[in-house]
Amino acid sequence: MTGAGISTESGIPDYRSEGVGLYARTDRRPIQHTEFVRSASARQRYWARNFVGWPQFSSHQPNAAHLALRNWEKLGKLHWLVTQNVDALHTKAGSQRVMELHGCTHRVLCLGCGEQTPRSELQKCFEVLNPTWTAEAHGMAPDGDVFLTEEQVHNFRVPACSRCGGILKPDVTFFGDTVSREKVDFVHKRLAESDSMLVAGSSLQVYSGYRFALAAHEKKLPIVIINIGPTRANTMAAIRLLLSLLVGLCAYYFYSQETLSAEMVRGKRVLVTGSSTGIGEQIAYEFARMGAHLLLTARREKQLKEVAQKCLELGASSARHVVSDMNNLTSAQNVIEETRNTLGGLDYLVLNHVGGSGRFGPFQGDMAAVTSSMTVNFLSYVQLTVSAMTMLQESQGSIIVISSLSGRIGAPFTLSYNAAKFALEGFYSSLRRELHLREISLSVTVAVLGYIDTDNALKIIGDKITMQASPKEECAREVVRAGVLRHREVIYPYWSLKPLLLLKEWMPGLIERLLDKFLVLENIL
Repeated sequence: MTGAGISTESGIPDYRSEGVGLYARTDRRPIQHTEFVRSASARQRYWARNFVGWPQFSSHQPNAAHLALRNWEKLGKLHWLVTQNVDALHTKAGSQRVMELHGCTHRVLCLGCGEQTPRSELQKCFEVLNPTWTAEAHGMAPDGDVFLTEEQVHNFRVPACSRCGGILKPDVTFFGDTVSREKVDFVHKRLAESDSMLVAGSSLQVYSGYRFALAAHEKKLPIVIINIGPTRANTMAAIRLLLSLLVGLCAYYFYSQETLSAEMVRGKRVLVTGSSTGIGEQIAYEFARMGAHLLLTARREKQLKEVAQKCLELGASSARHVVSDMNNLTSAQNVIEETRNTLGGLDYLVLNHVGGSGRFGPFQGDMAAVTSSMTVNFLSYVQLTVSAMTMLQESQGSIIVISSLSGRIGAPFTLSYNAAKFALEGFYSSLRRELHLREISLSVTVAVLGYIDTDNALKIIGDKITMQASPKEECAREVVRAGVLRHREVIYPYWSLKPLLLLKEWMPGLIERLLDKFLVLENIL
């Protein structure tokens, strides 16, 4: 649910912000419904002021917050958008699933016959009826109303409905009027289908919007409020952020504004390591759906053949495989040579394989396990990168590195694996900076992943932790999207891992104790 605060960055003032809102700057209040309906002079005053303010009000454009919400809708993260605003900026931004709770000033309604006309058409009628009438406006309200004196509006002429001669009114719910039952029921249904509620830029002082916060609270849905001042629902909110909406949402907008399309990948050459199963397999399928040329590599040839065949069925331009063992760096070099011979170049290098002789359990000082893990999970990544660097520079391509939360926060019982992941983070974050300074157009995307429901992960640690595994299919989609859009990193599952990463520097002991609670020690020690 959005309110007037989301449009302030577009140049439209809100009502209640301390010191800057309409109510803080003036004693003027919006017109009441009964006053508009009963008084011809009130309608004359309203339409004269609206006529003067319309050119400016209708010219306002969506800001980053509107565009962020549009992108959330495209990504499937926003089920429905309910706005209390009448400025049409969500529609201008391209949002499709929008309920304009209080209507829209861009439409005009006849109270007699119910005919709707565009507000722009009414502006032309005003100009014809008032060819010599002029007035200078002083300030604007969130509904496009401006401030004029009684003398200024005295001679302004207002047209009637061309169809029935009835009263023309903007298709909005004025103060003192009620939102239709149909709209209220519609929003309640959408709320019932949702997981949570975000309130952006609204104080919720008006009951027409506040009722839905009450309903969400009764359903025990999490409520997040982003507003520059206090709201009526503060006590219900799980999270309340007192900041500008532009600051609060534009960061997400600039992260997600690019839309991934198959055309960005079609015909591109992709090498995916560790692609016979798990995340690598799903990444291969994502690239296949977008028409890429694929070369798959892993140790198990039978599974590789099956994955390659499915890639072709999903739409890959081509799909081949090569067997390799990343415990042998010469094998890693041979994979790149096969890539050059088979694909003729490389656009995406996806480093996903995992292995080594270590196990999930107490560290016993086994240096062979440490060496094996470092070779497979780190050194082979570097070898593949070094060997493919010329092809990647020629194509201005991308490297996608599958890392882990274990490369950011140390964890017990997987020391050799953690060491390799920390090494990956250090190497590829440094490589990214170096490429930038050398002005080499080659992106490096590091995927920081949590517990994913791959067969290997479930087999090794399924009975040793109580954490819920996230789906590998969605994980692969997020990784591919970030890599194709050349983001520096992707964190999945985001809302589970990001808070931990933000807090680990401030409260490392607390974060460690929190993560330790997921361990089932009786199945480990």
